[in-house]
Amino acid sequence: MWFKISKQDFLTNVYKVNKYTAELFGYFFFNPYFTIKFIYTIMVDYHIHTILSDGKSTHEECLQYALKSGLQEIGFSDHVCLKFPDWATRKAHFEKMKSILLDLKQRKNLPFSIKFGIEADYLRGQEMAIQKSIALFPVDYVIGSIHYIGDWNFDTHPKDYKYVDIDQFYIDYFQLLDECSRSGLFDILGHILISRRNLVIIHLLVYCHTTKKWPKSLPNQILFMN
Repeated sequence: MWFKISKQDFLTNVYKVNKYTAELFGYFFFNPYFTIKFIYTIMVDYHIHTILSDGKSTHEECLQYALKSGLQEIGFSDHVCLKFPDWATRKAHFEKMKSILLDLKQRKNLPFSIKFGIEADYLRGQEMAIQKSIALFPVDYVIGSIHYIGDWNFDTHPKDYKYVDIDQFYIDYFQLLDECSRSGLFDILGHILISRRNLVIIHLLVYCHTTKKWPKSLPNQILFMN
């Protein structure tokens, strides 16, 4: 649940959550019984992409991986984005995705249950259109994610960060994340620290090295939070 708090309080609370999580996992790490029990209890995966979006496996192949991994429940959540980038499910494949998932959910010979989800992009000012696109699917849950700042797909198409105000980049990203969480459109926030991974973090480190500056809008505890 999200609360209306100041930016500083938000950062402080994020740090506290991470700190307590670290302490919790530290306890499990030093207590083998609880480690095994805890890992067994949370063997689920709701963030599975297939070849219908940017995944590399079919639904059937994913089922085999889930069987080998001993998962207790899985959820397929291919990308659905109003901008229709090459990593999202094409509109022409919407009915195919629904048909496959509804059939899979009826299977009785699997040791785990299957959920129908989607990962939908939050785009500022497009809330009604996003709601309509979600309504096209009989989903069990919706993951809300940020891949775009304006028309810039900063995740898979990062431009030259030399010309980007890194402080403003993170301010814009966290503002969008806040709007996404308050929109009421989503059940789960997806990879909220996507802005620190892959090419994005590489460019950020290059920026810090060349300018000898650290973004004022990004405290250490946010960047390196698990």
